[in-house]
Amino acid sequence: MHADFQGWVADRQTRFEEVLRGLLPRAETAPHRLHEAMRYAVLDGGKRVRPLLAFAAGELAGADQTRVDVAAAAVELIHAYSLVHDDMPCMDDDVLRRGKPACHVQYDEATALLVGDALQTLAFQLLAEHRLNGHARFPHTRDTLLVEQLATRLGEPTTPAKSLVMAQPADCGSGSEKLLAGHPCEAAIPAPDAPQRRVMASHPNPLGETTSHSTRLQTTAAKSLVIPQAGNPHPNPLPEGEGSIALSPSGGKLDRGLGANESLREFHANDDAAHQLEMVRLLAVASGSRGMAGGQAIDLSSVGKALTLPELEFMHIHKTGALIRAAVLLGAHCGSASAEQLARLDHFGKLIGLAFQVVDDVLDCEADTATLGKTAGKDADSDKPTYVSLLGMQGARDMAQRLHREALETLAEFGAAAQRLRDLADFIVLRKF
Repeated sequence: MHADFQGWVADRQTRFEEVLRGLLPRAETAPHRLHEAMRYAVLDGGKRVRPLLAFAAGELAGADQTRVDVAAAAVELIHAYSLVHDDMPCMDDDVLRRGKPACHVQYDEATALLVGDALQTLAFQLLAEHRLNGHARFPHTRDTLLVEQLATRLGEPTTPAKSLVMAQPADCGSGSEKLLAGHPCEAAIPAPDAPQRRVMASHPNPLGETTSHSTRLQTTAAKSLVIPQAGNPHPNPLPEGEGSIALSPSGGKLDRGLGANESLREFHANDDAAHQLEMVRLLAVASGSRGMAGGQAIDLSSVGKALTLPELEFMHIHKTGALIRAAVLLGAHCGSASAEQLARLDHFGKLIGLAFQVVDDVLDCEADTATLGKTAGKDADSDKPTYVSLLGMQGARDMAQRLHREALETLAEFGAAAQRLRDLADFIVLRKF
């Protein structure tokens, strides 16, 4: 790790905590219990690895940090919602998270469920409301307005009557709360006036990479994460090049299908708006059934079963890796990056995302509960398939080192600009918590 890495991390973490405090609804805003629980689940805890990856990728791409702040916050809100739901009795049934009682223990299950719902929709509202790759906040086009309206209706409303989530908390807490009109981003961070270099709208499929020479995914995960094309709203199950955008195994060339950029331009006044919608879609795919939620479903169905290495990697490329890859790419999208650079960053995110999970499995066996901030040994007690149960402790360590080495090799062509990403790769593999 670079000598000043710890200072860089401390600075970004401190700044980002204040960013989150400003973007989350205030506890004084009704419904008070829900907003208090949302802040409890997000603030004052966690390594913030995903935001740090977004910041590092943004620096590489020359992005303004205030724009990366918003993208990083969106990713972290998705991550926080997933932890809240993951801890619930119907999922992993854990009572400890980040060294304090899990959200459903501190509050109640119904409130925890709504916290996850509201955090997820707030993440997409942030992406819709803030200009992330152009001048200051932009006038809404038809599609961006629809995205924000949907996020507002399902999550944090500008008027109480529009909210599905806000209609529920009276059943979750004590006392009657008068619903007040209010905006969830009272202290939203303004975008700077300085223009950004424009990023190509026709970038590679951010979650469509299919193979890695470090893993055995050629036959299992090759068609798992494919972003639907404009004009074809269903994920394409066909081979690459037949209506999909996906990276070749080398990570360099693109097989293009229906021309998403041309279709998007029918609805947008400029490429920046089209590009920002792609960022919204990137996070949606990484979070949904073709990403994190899908991986969680596989995880739940795999308890007590012996998985092969390709099957285990398939699960964790979705459950853990998809959101880590999205964090790297969203940070880069806030600046200026070519299609080839985005492909390399995506491949880096895939490798380091898997390494993160391998190390998590090792730490679950080696570290104690106080160090981890969550219940140690939970996977073994629940008879879950892990890299340690499949490969043994030394085999899992060797795999983490191999993924780490290849992740660093992927960054070689970026030179010194990728130093923070290298530092974070080191941290992810060498960490003790």
